[in-house]
Amino acid sequence: MKNNVSSKILLSDETEDMLNDADMKNLPDELFLQFGVDESESGIKFRRRLQDFLADNYDEVREAMEDGTGMSALKSNPIRKAYEQYLMEKMESEVDFMLPLNSLVVRSGMYDEIIGEMLDEGKIELFDRVYRVKMPHVSDWISQISSQNQRTAVRMRVEGNTLEECGSKMGNRSKQSVDQLIRSALRNKPALREDDYRYWFERYNMDREAFNTIFLKAETDCTYGYLVMVCGRRRGKKDVSEMFNDPLLTKRMYHGLRLYMTRDSVFIHGEDVPLRTSFIAECIARNEFADREGTIREFYNRYVQILKEKHIQDDKRLNKSLRAFEGIVDRMSWCLQKTGRIVRYCPIPADEVREFVSAMNLDQYRNIEMSTEKIFRDNAEMMKEYDIRDGYELHSFLRKNEKIWNGDNRYDISFSRMPNIRFGKSDRNRQVRDLMFRLAPVSLDELSRAYEDEYGVSPSTFRANMTDCISGYYDSKSFSYIIDQPALDASELVFMNERLEDDFYFTDDVVEMYTAEFGEEHADRLNSKSLKQLGFRMYSQYVIRDSYQSARAFFMHLLLADDVIDLRKLDARLGYQNEFNTVLQELRKDYSLLEYSDRKYMTFDYLKRLHPEVTKDDLRQYVDDALVHAEGIEYFTVRKLERAGFHSNLEGLNQSDWFFAGMIRNSGLVNYTKAMGGFIFRKGCRPTASKFLRHLTRDCEFDPDFGALSEKLSDEYGLLISEQKLFSQLKSIGFFGPGVRLENSDIIYRIVA
Repeated sequence: MKNNVSSKILLSDETEDMLNDADMKNLPDELFLQFGVDESESGIKFRRRLQDFLADNYDEVREAMEDGTGMSALKSNPIRKAYEQYLMEKMESEVDFMLPLNSLVVRSGMYDEIIGEMLDEGKIELFDRVYRVKMPHVSDWISQISSQNQRTAVRMRVEGNTLEECGSKMGNRSKQSVDQLIRSALRNKPALREDDYRYWFERYNMDREAFNTIFLKAETDCTYGYLVMVCGRRRGKKDVSEMFNDPLLTKRMYHGLRLYMTRDSVFIHGEDVPLRTSFIAECIARNEFADREGTIREFYNRYVQILKEKHIQDDKRLNKSLRAFEGIVDRMSWCLQKTGRIVRYCPIPADEVREFVSAMNLDQYRNIEMSTEKIFRDNAEMMKEYDIRDGYELHSFLRKNEKIWNGDNRYDISFSRMPNIRFGKSDRNRQVRDLMFRLAPVSLDELSRAYEDEYGVSPSTFRANMTDCISGYYDSKSFSYIIDQPALDASELVFMNERLEDDFYFTDDVVEMYTAEFGEEHADRLNSKSLKQLGFRMYSQYVIRDSYQSARAFFMHLLLADDVIDLRKLDARLGYQNEFNTVLQELRKDYSLLEYSDRKYMTFDYLKRLHPEVTKDDLRQYVDDALVHAEGIEYFTVRKLERAGFHSNLEGLNQSDWFFAGMIRNSGLVNYTKAMGGFIFRKGCRPTASKFLRHLTRDCEFDPDFGALSEKLSDEYGLLISEQKLFSQLKSIGFFGPGVRLENSDIIYRIVA
């Protein structure tokens, strides 16, 4: 613990200047920061002691600074004692705090000396890599209980005796009498070392074997009995296996937990799997249903087959019916399900679940019933990034992970039969009527397509189940829904003509414009008929000036009008319009729009003006050549191809990796995911960031070199990811045990409550 660095060189010029210039009664805050002292009550006490010392020993400190031994003066006994008291008070008063590693007390060696002395004197202890005030053991406390009867009752109880057994050995006392003795003793009990385990004992159902294995026999033989005594009815109910997901599980505890869980294990797909249905099912899914879908019966049959192969089919813990097995799988967040009882393995780390759902912008949905197909379609690019393949899988994902992304009940959401969900107080009939009123006169086919655009429900489902509420408006002669639509009066017509200057508006904005001036009483006057008078054609969610033949024509003009377009600067609602996304996809696939950065595009005509020699055939040839060069490379990026010796006919364009990756992506000839600031491609099965990292680390040991792995991702693949997110991704694929946490090297002091 000792630091032998000479104190002669540790008082920096900056510190000496502060001491030279300082009023010894009013020292600058910067000096205390040099000591690593904060502005807490403990820190203020230390400041006063340091000020008093410097004021009383001004000449001595000044002389020490002049001969180069300034730090020796500041390491004098009064300062050391003051700093030791500061540390003790911090440990006794706060949950934890960080000591800056570049502080003066650390650099001088004073910190190491003080900590070493405090450890030697038994004032503090090192527990779970954390220094804290030393706590007594349960045996220390028992020996100090003044009442002999209380002391005997407590000692016998922690040794594992029941209340009845304690009473019998204490002269046939009743169990109530023994319990009262123990309660009286507990009222004066200090915080004990064994209390560290109460968090776990009060959450998880552990017998003595489980406890001693997980905590490596913990502190003493009486620890388990002590916890039984103090926790009583507050003993945990959760299965011990759920500890794997507890964020407080340490690496040391993980090994003990794994040892306990694998005391009965089976070797499947190259790993020891605990004899629990959920663990065996996940192992099968991870290895056999990650790249393909399967029915629940197929999944179950593989489960039964493996039990037979391993000769464990008679184990009652594992012998499940199809229905029971399906119920277990339904609770697993890693398993996505859809109609037809189809399942697929697709784990997403908790932090990414929150990012994913946040990016969906669910706040925009209020008091409506809709299909998750709508959300899936509106976020098509992001769905590819997270490997969600349709609205049914999205419904399953949202439902199973709701506790993660909606734990604070921010969203008033309920899940109906797949793929339907409800936000708030929805009224399906009102939705249908309102849309019909907006679009009438409208045919059934037109209305069903409009309802699909707005709510994601398929036209066939709409026609079969949702039209009863508007049957009275159907005209069999025209095969359309017809209503008597009110018209705008002259003043309203003039006002709206003056306001509607652009070619495109969202319907909600037009209504808001009208009601802000004329109120909501006659808002129904804004309908397809009146908007036609104003020169606009009405769609389900927006209106377009009738000089455009169709919505497609307008979106084509919008995307190609300028040489460069940044989609992030457009109204975000456009990204949720099916026709807009369809046109965007067509232009990308035709190379008429070229993405050169995330959601930033240039037109091919603009590229042509910059490089007259380039043709669209050249772009297609680049893609063909790149895919030929990628043969034999399971996962690749543009940078990876370049590192593998690929040279293209377009190197003179001086464009970014994103530009070339965008062309490969838009070709539709290879699967991809957008992750880590770029595109990862894979021929055949669809890639995900997790699968890619599993591929990179399959030959690594338990603890990876994060720096080397990050450097490999950056230099070899052109991908960027933070160390924390990289750790989270590796943990999600089972590279680490679930209890392993990423910790920095700073010293943390944890204070005992």
